[in-house]
Amino acid sequence: MFETSVLYEANYNATAQVVVGQGGTSSGKTYNILQVLFTKLSERPRKVCTVLGQDITNLKAGALRDAVEIYDNTAMLQRLIKSYNKSDRIFTFNNGSIMEYKSYDGPQDAKSGKRDYLFVNEATGWST
Repeated sequence: MFETSVLYEANYNATAQVVVGQGGTSSGKTYNILQVLFTKLSERPRKVCTVLGQDITNLKAGALRDAVEIYDNTAMLQRLIKSYNKSDRIFTFNNGSIMEYKSYDGPQDAKSGKRDYLFVNEATGWST
């Protein structure tokens, strides 16, 4: 589906419940993780993935921009996704899976809602 890297393969095949992506700026972490999430959601019906950012502005400039680029440049992915709601920031797959982009005011807010996958983008930038 995508042109992939070793990082994609490692993340796709990871068996741990929590996977931490480490590397420098512009190392491809976010891009590769999003490719993995797109793949897993296309393979598994009715799954929910939340991509979490410290605020919507950072999501739009980073992870969401990467996701839209991946979507725009991957014909097969375009066939697997029914719609992208730009205002709600939700990709809806033909198989019922969704990928949503959110920011929460605090830890308690983040606990609400059911999800199968959680990607915390730029987790080191968060304060507790």
